[in-house]
Amino acid sequence: VDKIGVYAFKDCVGLTSVEIGYGVKIIENEAFDRCINLTSISLPESLTTIGRGVFMRCESLVSLSIPKSVKNIGFRAFDGTPWYNNQPDGVMYINDILYTYKGEMPSDTHIDIRKGTVAISSDAFARSSNRMTSLTIPKSVTSIGEWAFAHCYDLKSVTIPGSVVEIGANAFYSGGLTSITIEDGVTIIGSEAFMYCKLLTSMDIPTSVKKIGTNAFLFTPWYSAQPDGLIYINDILCDYKGLAPYDTHLKVRDGTVSISTATFLDLENIVSVMLPGSVSSIGQEAFSGCTGLTEITCKAAVPPICETDCFLGIGQRDCKLYVAEGSVEAYRNAPVWQNFDIIATDFSGIEEIRVDEELDEPQSPLYDLQGRRVTGTPERGLYIRNGKKVWIK
Repeated sequence: VDKIGVYAFKDCVGLTSVEIGYGVKIIENEAFDRCINLTSISLPESLTTIGRGVFMRCESLVSLSIPKSVKNIGFRAFDGTPWYNNQPDGVMYINDILYTYKGEMPSDTHIDIRKGTVAISSDAFARSSNRMTSLTIPKSVTSIGEWAFAHCYDLKSVTIPGSVVEIGANAFYSGGLTSITIEDGVTIIGSEAFMYCKLLTSMDIPTSVKKIGTNAFLFTPWYSAQPDGLIYINDILCDYKGLAPYDTHLKVRDGTVSISTATFLDLENIVSVMLPGSVSSIGQEAFSGCTGLTEITCKAAVPPICETDCFLGIGQRDCKLYVAEGSVEAYRNAPVWQNFDIIATDFSGIEEIRVDEELDEPQSPLYDLQGRRVTGTPERGLYIRNGKKVWIK
C-alpha cells in the first residue's frame, strides 16, 4: 500500500489509534476526517503528502509528530484538533514547510519567511485577513502551493526567487499586485496563477520558464494590453486572445518550444496550423474542440510530446499531417500523432505564398506534386512554382 484514499476512514468514531506502515507516501483528502476519538497516530518516514482536511475535526488528537519526509500539506489538514488549536497565532511552520497563518493578521503586516523553508503550502494565507503589505521569500523555497497568496489585496509587489521550481495554480489569484519579479530558475507558472490581478501592469518572465498554465495572466492589465491573436512569452505560445476569424490559418513562430494547455480550446474556425521544428511539447487540450482543423504541418523532426486530450474532438483520420520525409516512421509510432493522415513532405527550400496571389500567369505557372499544372485558385498545400516548393496558406 502506497496511499490511503479519499474519505478512507472518515467518521470512524470507534478508531482510537492508528499506525501507518512504512511505504505509504500519500494520505488523500479527508481520510481521517471527524474521527472524533482518535488520540494518536504514527506516520512513517516514507510519507510525502498529507491531503486537504486529512485530520480535520479529530477533536481528541492532542499530539502529533510529522516526519521530515512530508513536503506537501493540504488546506485545513489539522483544523479542529487540539494539536492545531494549541499552536500559537502567526506564521505556522511544520518542519521546513510554511503551513499556514493562524489567527487574525494585523494591519500592515510584513511576512519574512524564515530561511530554510522549502515549501509554502496550498492556501497558506487563505484564512488570514489579507493584511499583508510586503513579503520576502528566501532562496531556500522550491515550491509555492495553490492559492497560497490568493486575495492578498494589500500586497503590491513580490520577488519570486529562482530557487522556486513551480508557482502553483491560483497562487496569487485576484490579488493587489502591481508588479512581479520572477527570477531566473523558475520553470512552471500554474493555471490562473495571477488571474484577476487587476492592477498587474508590469512583469518580467525569465527564459527559464518552460510551462505556463491556462489563463495564468487573464484579466490583468498586462493581458488586456496584448493584441488579439497569438500571445507569446519568450519561447512559449501561451494563449490565443479573442475569437479566431472564419477560415483561420495559423503559423506558430520559429523558435517556439511549447504550446500551453488549452491555448486554442474550442476555436472552431481554425482550419490549418503550421508548427516550427523547434516545438517539443503541446499542452493538455491545446487544440481540443478545434473541429474545423483539417491540416497540420509539423516541421519538428522528433514528434512533439502531446499531453492528455491534445486534439480531443478532432477527426484525426480526416486531418492531414505533413511531416518531414525522414520523420514519417517516428510520427506513425508516436502516441496521438499516429492517428492522423500522415503525409511525407520535403520541407527544404519551401517558401510561403498566399492563395490570393495571381498564380496562373504564364511566367509563373503552378504545378502540383504530380507535375500537373494548376489553374484558378488552388487549395492550400504544397506545390511547385519556378522549380521551387511553395506552401499555399
